[in-house]
Amino acid sequence: MVGTVGCAAPTQDGPPDYTPADCSGPGPAEQAGIEPGDVIVAVDGQSVETFGDLVRATQPLSGTVPFTVERGDETLTVPVTVQQVQRWVYESESLDAEPVSRTVGAIGVGGEPGIIEYTPLSAIPATFDFTGYLAVRTAEALVSLPSKVADLWTAVTGGERAVDTPVSVVGASVIGGQFAERGIWESFVLLLAQLNFFLGAFNLLPLLPLDGGHMAVAIYEKARNWLRGLRGLPVGPPVDYMKLLPLTYVAVVIGGAYMVLTLTADIVNPIKLF
Repeated sequence: MVGTVGCAAPTQDGPPDYTPADCSGPGPAEQAGIEPGDVIVAVDGQSVETFGDLVRATQPLSGTVPFTVERGDETLTVPVTVQQVQRWVYESESLDAEPVSRTVGAIGVGGEPGIIEYTPLSAIPATFDFTGYLAVRTAEALVSLPSKVADLWTAVTGGERAVDTPVSVVGASVIGGQFAERGIWESFVLLLAQLNFFLGAFNLLPLLPLDGGHMAVAIYEKARNWLRGLRGLPVGPPVDYMKLLPLTYVAVVIGGAYMVLTLTADIVNPIKLF
């Protein structure tokens, strides 16, 4: 849903603030007749469901483009002349992606958060879709953990704290407090869900002393005994955990050092979303 209409800032400051330049007057959408409260459902025939979809569909465009708008019970086709502006954009969805300055299309609208409602039946596939999305993003976050050490060290030593760096329980509490102060309870609850999802996935890593490490040992014993059974051999002895202690110590030391680094960054340079 369109929340605001106005000018499209011609330029945008670079990191870390990404602040749009000042501008005045009506923007392309307002000049074309788009109003606050309208729902843009398609751009140049391409269906859009979220404000992010609208931005992604508009940025590659230029010239006059038809926008399909729902206003009350009416569906309108509004020709909008897309303005060329400078913006910092992500060209990849990877967690390691860096924003780059590009000339893109804009129409001068701001989104208004909407509530997606589901029936008891439609909520079932939506739940699986969202859980799958969380699983993919969690896996990407786990894979990217080693590459974030440099960013965390930069934050600890006085540099800018990137919003995509890992956080400890302290950092998560700070972010949750920022949501709570502004009454953004949906994001607060989602943060708790994501934190629990990540901790559960992290605990499944095949490293001792995590549960995933014990599961890996149990799976190894089962596979080994199955192969021995095929060869007519008796069940082998249990795995000697004492022999795995060196690997366990390495995992504990590395994990502990990472935790201390993250905790320090959260104390001296916490993430500020607002």
